[in-house]
Amino acid sequence: MNKINQIWKKLKYWQIGGIIGLIFGLIVMNGYMSPFMTIFVALPYLILATLLWILNALPSDPLGPEGLAAIAIILSPLFYTVLGILMGIIVGKIKKKQQKQK
Repeated sequence: MNKINQIWKKLKYWQIGGIIGLIFGLIVMNGYMSPFMTIFVALPYLILATLLWILNALPSDPLGPEGLAAIAIILSPLFYTVLGILMGIIVGKIKKKQQKQK
């Protein structure tokens, strides 16, 4: 446990954010049947649907939304990993700016 703490302290903020985002995305992917977890699948679903709408590639078949939801569930770990990395970069920049001011 001590070695894990040492490794964790050496990580940069974006790496920590990516790990936390990946773990959260895996929890969302595995727990999507819970009514509470469907809220967290909605964000990747909306981004995927918007992206496909911009590319004019939305499916026209009636089973399209379910297919998009399945893709959003599968891609949720990747989505939340990227979101965690971006949040880690922002936190790192803020911390760096605060240290320079002191």
